[in-house]
Amino acid sequence: MSALPNLAEQRVANWLAGVATTAPVLPYKLVLLTVLGSDTAFGTEVVGGSYARPTLTLAVAALDAVDDDYYVGNSALVRIENMPAGDIVGAALLDSAATPFRWFHGPLATTRTLLAGDPVEFAANTITFKLR
Repeated sequence: MSALPNLAEQRVANWLAGVATTAPVLPYKLVLLTVLGSDTAFGTEVVGGSYARPTLTLAVAALDAVDDDYYVGNSALVRIENMPAGDIVGAALLDSAATPFRWFHGPLATTRTLLAGDPVEFAANTITFKLR
């Protein structure tokens, strides 16, 4: 999963140009989506069960030898118990600002189909984000 929404692209470009300071407010929160968003639209977040946005800690950037791009990934297992029934097709990464800012979004490599009450989990380094 990896795409920078338009507003995140703008913040990064302004930071690179030296005209603005950009830093996310930590900790990050993982948002699971039943309908994918786009660069300008958020998508549809999971609702129900015990779902709540888990905190996501990212590891230091690593090089993907396949496409020669750097990525960051979750540094630990993420597990959410008692999910509602449905398909999880994507995710987004929000910061913890008073008005959370969306830094990344994209599809999961494989859709997760859940029955009511199922847990969902992602092993370390399986939720990855690339600057593209």
